[in-house]
Amino acid sequence: MQQYLGGLLCTIDGSLPNESDREKIWNKLRSAGIEPWELFAVDNDAQSTALLAAGPPPLDFYRSDVKREINKVESNRNNR
Repeated sequence: MQQYLGGLLCTIDGSLPNESDREKIWNKLRSAGIEPWELFAVDNDAQSTALLAAGPPPLDFYRSDVKREINKVESNRNNR
């Protein structure tokens, strides 16, 4: 029998959570049996050669919603 335990910590802009939010997030992950040291960052930078070679992700259905949310976050940051 195989088992898999894992999770994703995703942010709208791809950055890690700020220091003040991390402990709350780590506590939630620990309650699910996931230790923070088990996480690793993934660089999904659009300039990455490997990503460019692979082509765009097949997320057209969701892409406009995600872009709209990113624009909202960036707009809020700029208006502060």
